[in-house]
Amino acid sequence: MISAGLALTLAQAVVYLLATNGLTVNAHSAGIVTVLVFGAGTDYALLLVARYREELRRHEDRHEARAFALHRVGPAIFASGATVIAGMLCLLVASMNSTQGLGPVRRGRDRGRAHGHADTVADPAGHRRSMVLLAGASDLRVGRPHRNRPLGQGRRRIARAPRATWVATSAALIVAGMGVLQLNAVGLQNKDVFFGTPDSVVGEQVPADHFPAGAGQPVNVITAADQAPAVRTLMTGVSGISGVASPVVKGDRALLAGTFGIAPDSQAAIDNVGQVRAWIHTIPGADAIAWW
Repeated sequence: MISAGLALTLAQAVVYLLATNGLTVNAHSAGIVTVLVFGAGTDYALLLVARYREELRRHEDRHEARAFALHRVGPAIFASGATVIAGMLCLLVASMNSTQGLGPVRRGRDRGRAHGHADTVADPAGHRRSMVLLAGASDLRVGRPHRNRPLGQGRRRIARAPRATWVATSAALIVAGMGVLQLNAVGLQNKDVFFGTPDSVVGEQVPADHFPAGAGQPVNVITAADQAPAVRTLMTGVSGISGVASPVVKGDRALLAGTFGIAPDSQAAIDNVGQVRAWIHTIPGADAIAWW
């Protein structure tokens, strides 16, 4: 846990530096990197410890056992870490900046969440090894396995047929992943994650029957104060927006909030936000940005 914590601290420091240079991060991405580093770090540590205990069956000298354990778990750890990092690189094609921030972004040299996982992957070859070697004579001596005791039957079956094992498991993973080819999340609303109609969905629908459905989640636009009336006129022309509040002016900038008359998490609302962004950018000198 201490080792994973050190890796997380290093990852967060690098992500902070990237954020100050244009990387988009939020609370969601910060939570993901914590789960990823601690999850992978503890898994790798358990793998290393388990392999070390196996080597204690063969080697009396614990230093020799550690050396063999580190040598044999290294390829598995780096292959696992590389797979996760490669998967996170796929987030480059995301259209939202916050989602792109979960992986490498910006000019191909900045590293986001993949960096956190890279720290964890590099960890077994670095400070984790030092911690294990410095642990002293009492290191993992409790419950030391007996030397030359045969290993479990499961391992012997895998050793006798390694090719059949990886072919069968790969085929099972491919079959299990085929459903992803038909995954289409476009247009799904929060209520669509439930099979039934829980009270939370009913509670959201009741005020929507009497008031604008998007009152709690407006589309906000910041623009130049002198162009606020023109921006407001354009926003009121978007079909899904039922009203636009009077601009709040602070200095030379103005804030406008448009209320959706439709569910704010619907595909129609997403399209409306895109329309707002496209229209406000056509106003000369507005220098407007919209978020939602």
